[in-house]
Amino acid sequence: MNSVLICNPDGKLLLSRYFEAQSHGSECAFEPSSGGEHTAAGSLRDTAKGRSSTLSEVLGQTRHLWTKGTSECPQVARAKGGLIIVFGAVEDLLLFLCGSGECDELTLADMLATLAKVIVALCRQGGKHQRATETAFLSSNGTSSIYSKACLVIDEMIPGGILESLDSDAILSSIKLQKPTSAAPVAGSKKGR
Repeated sequence: MNSVLICNPDGKLLLSRYFEAQSHGSECAFEPSSGGEHTAAGSLRDTAKGRSSTLSEVLGQTRHLWTKGTSECPQVARAKGGLIIVFGAVEDLLLFLCGSGECDELTLADMLATLAKVIVALCRQGGKHQRATETAFLSSNGTSSIYSKACLVIDEMIPGGILESLDSDAILSSIKLQKPTSAAPVAGSKKGR
């Protein structure tokens, strides 16, 4: 697995996750949508160049197919270096999964279907019935955002770039964030004040 990219319909990057260390520095990390990096200063320029190059390549190879991406079938494109790009539209978001070597088109398509199903389910949680849009993806519902849950979903599905799970129900149940119960006092607080 090379990377997972989530964009709006205009190609603005909302979330990216890079896995292959040889092409993107030594760390596997999420790249925040704000463009800020959380890597060591020495490798920042090289890592940013590699990630920017991958993003440019993915968007360049697929942009002419985006209107077709609204179909039920995932679209497939190839990029330089044997990179396989499988992408599709999930309501108002574009999901791109990139891989090479053992990660073929069929595996990427299965991963895309699972990720799409989970993102739609996250948007529908809490009875909101929101569409998967940029606003819904980046907004917070008080405790967490769909963006932060999507990061957890990707880590649950593909830890370290290796496919772990395609069971959307199991992924959704494993990422549920528990709120502290009001019955248990918080450490250091005094009840009754």
